[in-house]
Amino acid sequence: MQAIAVFVSAASGHRFLAEFLDVGGLEMVLGMLSDTKLSETDRMRSLQVLASISNSGYTFRQLILDERHHVLDSVCSYMESATAEAAQELSLSVLIGLGRGNKRIMHLQARLVAALDSPSPH
Repeated sequence: MQAIAVFVSAASGHRFLAEFLDVGGLEMVLGMLSDTKLSETDRMRSLQVLASISNSGYTFRQLILDERHHVLDSVCSYMESATAEAAQELSLSVLIGLGRGNKRIMHLQARLVAALDSPSPH
Protein backbone atom coordinates (compact mmCIF):
# COMPACT_ATOMS: atom_id res chain seq x y z
CA MET A 1 0.00 0.00 0.00
CA GLN A 2 2.92 2.33 0.67
CA ALA A 3 4.22 1.88 -2.88
CA ILE A 4 0.79 2.64 -4.32
CA ALA A 5 0.57 5.74 -2.13
CA VAL A 6 3.87 7.01 -3.55
CA PHE A 7 2.66 6.67 -7.14
CA VAL A 8 -0.81 8.06 -6.45
CA SER A 9 0.45 11.11 -4.58
CA ALA A 10 3.25 11.95 -7.05
CA ALA A 11 2.86 15.17 -9.00
CA SER A 12 2.86 13.21 -12.26
CA GLY A 13 0.69 10.44 -10.84
CA HIS A 14 -2.57 11.33 -12.59
CA ARG A 15 -1.98 8.83 -15.39
CA PHE A 16 -1.14 6.09 -12.88
CA LEU A 17 -4.09 7.11 -10.74
CA ALA A 18 -6.53 6.82 -13.64
CA GLU A 19 -5.21 3.35 -14.46
CA PHE A 20 -5.29 2.36 -10.79
CA LEU A 21 -8.96 3.29 -10.57
CA ASP A 22 -9.77 1.61 -13.91
CA VAL A 23 -8.43 -1.77 -12.75
CA GLY A 24 -10.32 -1.79 -9.45
CA GLY A 25 -7.85 -0.06 -7.17
CA LEU A 26 -10.58 1.79 -5.32
CA GLU A 27 -12.39 -1.45 -4.49
CA MET A 28 -9.11 -2.84 -3.13
CA VAL A 29 -8.52 0.24 -0.99
CA LEU A 30 -12.06 0.15 0.38
CA GLY A 31 -11.77 -3.58 1.06
CA MET A 32 -8.62 -2.99 3.08
CA LEU A 33 -10.21 -0.09 4.92
CA SER A 34 -13.12 -2.24 6.06
CA ASP A 35 -11.08 -5.38 6.84
CA THR A 36 -10.92 -5.48 10.64
CA LYS A 37 -8.38 -8.31 10.49
CA LEU A 38 -5.76 -5.87 9.20
CA SER A 39 -3.77 -3.73 11.59
CA GLU A 40 -4.89 -0.18 12.10
CA THR A 41 -1.63 0.94 10.48
CA ASP A 42 -2.46 -0.95 7.27
CA ARG A 43 -5.99 0.39 7.31
CA MET A 44 -4.64 3.93 7.77
CA ARG A 45 -2.37 3.44 4.76
CA SER A 46 -5.38 2.56 2.65
CA LEU A 47 -7.08 5.70 3.95
CA GLN A 48 -3.99 7.72 2.98
CA VAL A 49 -4.29 6.39 -0.57
CA LEU A 50 -7.94 7.40 -0.56
CA ALA A 51 -6.92 10.87 0.65
CA SER A 52 -4.40 11.15 -2.19
CA ILE A 53 -7.07 10.23 -4.71
CA SER A 54 -9.47 12.76 -3.20
CA ASN A 55 -6.81 15.47 -3.26
CA SER A 56 -6.08 14.85 -6.94
CA GLY A 57 -8.91 17.06 -8.08
CA TYR A 58 -12.61 17.36 -8.67
CA THR A 59 -12.74 14.73 -11.41
CA PHE A 60 -11.18 12.06 -9.22
CA ARG A 61 -13.42 12.99 -6.27
CA GLN A 62 -16.44 12.53 -8.52
CA LEU A 63 -15.15 9.16 -9.71
CA ILE A 64 -14.64 7.79 -6.22
CA LEU A 65 -17.94 9.17 -4.96
CA ASP A 66 -19.89 7.09 -7.45
CA GLU A 67 -22.71 5.52 -5.39
CA ARG A 68 -21.68 1.94 -6.16
CA HIS A 69 -18.46 2.37 -4.16
CA HIS A 70 -19.96 3.42 -0.81
CA VAL A 71 -16.85 5.46 -0.04
CA LEU A 72 -18.55 7.70 2.49
CA ASP A 73 -19.96 4.75 4.41
CA SER A 74 -16.57 3.03 4.41
CA VAL A 75 -14.69 6.08 5.68
CA CYS A 76 -17.33 6.90 8.31
CA SER A 77 -17.40 3.29 9.52
CA TYR A 78 -13.64 3.26 9.81
CA MET A 79 -13.66 6.60 11.62
CA GLU A 80 -16.21 5.32 14.11
CA SER A 81 -14.19 2.18 14.86
CA ALA A 82 -10.66 3.62 14.78
CA THR A 83 -8.86 3.76 18.10
CA ALA A 84 -5.95 6.00 17.12
CA GLU A 85 -6.57 9.71 17.17
CA ALA A 86 -4.45 10.09 14.02
CA ALA A 87 -6.75 7.66 12.21
CA GLN A 88 -9.82 9.62 13.23
CA GLU A 89 -8.21 12.90 12.16
CA LEU A 90 -7.21 11.45 8.79
CA SER A 91 -10.75 10.11 8.32
CA LEU A 92 -12.17 13.53 9.09
CA SER A 93 -9.73 15.13 6.66
CA VAL A 94 -10.74 12.70 3.90
CA LEU A 95 -14.44 13.35 4.50
CA ILE A 96 -13.93 17.11 4.39
CA GLY A 97 -11.85 16.76 1.23
CA LEU A 98 -14.52 14.65 -0.44
CA GLY A 99 -17.17 17.24 0.34
CA ARG A 100 -15.13 20.19 -0.90
CA GLY A 101 -16.94 21.78 -3.83
CA ASN A 102 -19.34 18.88 -4.15
CA LYS A 103 -23.04 19.71 -3.96
CA ARG A 104 -24.01 16.10 -4.73
CA ILE A 105 -23.18 14.92 -1.25
CA MET A 106 -24.86 17.35 1.10
CA HIS A 107 -25.78 14.39 3.32
CA LEU A 108 -22.07 14.19 4.15
CA GLN A 109 -22.52 16.96 6.70
CA ALA A 110 -25.14 15.00 8.64
CA ARG A 111 -23.04 11.82 8.56
CA LEU A 112 -19.97 13.77 9.66
CA VAL A 113 -21.81 15.31 12.60
CA ALA A 114 -23.08 11.86 13.59
CA ALA A 115 -19.55 10.43 13.42
CA LEU A 116 -18.17 13.27 15.51
CA ASP A 117 -20.93 12.87 18.10
CA SER A 118 -20.34 9.15 18.53
CA PRO A 119 -18.29 8.22 21.59
CA SER A 120 -14.67 7.34 20.90
CA PRO A 121 -13.96 3.58 21.20
CA HIS A 122 -10.81 4.14 23.26
